[in-house]
Amino acid sequence: MMFALFQFGAAEQMALDARGAGIVVSLQAVGGAAGNMIAVHNVVAAAATVGLIGKEGLVIRKTLIPMFYYVGVSGSSAWDSLRCIV
Repeated sequence: MMFALFQFGAAEQMALDARGAGIVVSLQAVGGAAGNMIAVHNVVAAAATVGLIGKEGLVIRKTLIPMFYYVGVSGSSAWDSLRCIV
């Protein structure tokens, strides 16, 4: 949420109303969460916790599929919402 005001301002400059700007800010949060799913420091910590030391690459590869699904569904939902606004 550190960049929320920046994202909101950028959305307003693109002539989006408050609802559209809210969607842009929400997408920023979704993107941050998706990136956090495959962040190396999180994967290393999780792998060490469950005893998968040295298998971080496998964990990331298995996490990519749900991450892309999450991003795809979120992005297409936001696209439809923004298309209805503009």
